[in-house]
Parts: sequence; structure tokens; C-alpha cells
Amino acid sequence: MTSPQFPDPEASFEQGLLIIERHGDELDLAERHFDAALRGPDPQMPWRVAQAWSYAADGRAASMMRRAVAALNPPPGITVDPGLLPVITSDDGCYALWQDWSVTVQAEDRGRTVAALEAARKRLPFTSHDGRELTREQYDTALATESDFYNPNFVGIENKDGTPPRIWLDCKDGVYPLLAREVIRIVIEELLAAGVSRATLRTPAG
Repeated sequence: MTSPQFPDPEASFEQGLLIIERHGDELDLAERHFDAALRGPDPQMPWRVAQAWSYAADGRAASMMRRAVAALNPPPGITVDPGLLPVITSDDGCYALWQDWSVTVQAEDRGRTVAALEAARKRLPFTSHDGRELTREQYDTALATESDFYNPNFVGIENKDGTPPRIWLDCKDGVYPLLAREVIRIVIEELLAAGVSRATLRTPAG
């Protein structure tokens, strides 16, 4: 049984989320609930907390997004920069303004890397703002029945000589940490499937 000193992580998360959804001004209280939730064992909790802060357009979404990426355990040989797909804040850090949806992949085999990104490009339009990868049937159903459903408007690849290949998403600058989690997962899966076992993923500055 969970003691009062160690509250249930899921209940703590739900309490913090409830404060945000009610558009209350007690965001510091929400943060205390999230801190309790993050002490639990769920490796997805940093992503969920980052998403929750995005609902309030709060700058804490940026630091939590970075914490979630840093906590990833990618396969050996795959390096993920903690600043990947960053949430951009106002100058004072108080507000989450937009998210940078660009991933460059530095790897020795450029041909295999581009092939992997092409495969990822076909999958990413079927991902959702809340962190799902859908089949075509599920996607069509979500479009028809979920009023808040959002997926990337466009996915493109840039393959210029002298720079690492880059995959980017048009998400209208939306802040969607759970979608970012899926982007990272899919890119890594396709790199491995293409035979790219050593690569570095990062978002280019600027």
C-alpha cells in the first residue's frame, strides 16, 4: 500500500493535470503533484508531464521535454541529443511558444540513412498529437470521430550535400511532446531496419 509520504504516482499526475485542465492559477501546486508522479517507476511519465505543461502553454514543458529525451535508452550505437525536438519558450522562459520539428541524422552510410528517413516519412503522417501511431483504418476513424485529433500536416526530407540528412514535420508550431516521442521512436526503428547501427540524432540550432 502506498503511504501518505509516498503518494500514488498516477493519482498525483491526475491531480496535477486536473489543476491545469481547470485553467487554475495554482500551477506551482500542479508542479508539486507532477514531482510526486515523476518519483514513480513509469518511464513514460516525463513525456506525459511535458504534455500536461503544454496544455497550459507553460515554459516548464521545455525542461520536461528535455528531461524526457535525456532519459531515453536508445540502442547501442544510436545517440540522441537531449535537445532533440525542443520546446521553444518566451525570452523569460515562462511560456511555451512552439516546438522545433526537425531531426538531422549524422551517420556514415548516407544512402541507408536517407532510405530510413523515407520509410519514416511514410509512417509519420499516421501519428497523433497524443502519441499514437495508427493504422490507416484507425486514422480514418480518428479523423471522423475525434474532435481534437491532430496529426502532422506534412512530413518532408532534406538531403543536401555537405549537411546531414534531415526529416522535418509541419505541425503548425504545435507543442506535442507525446508526438515527439513517436517521431524519435519511428526514426530509430527505421534506421535500425535499414542497417544503420551508428547514428546521432539532433535538432539543428536555429
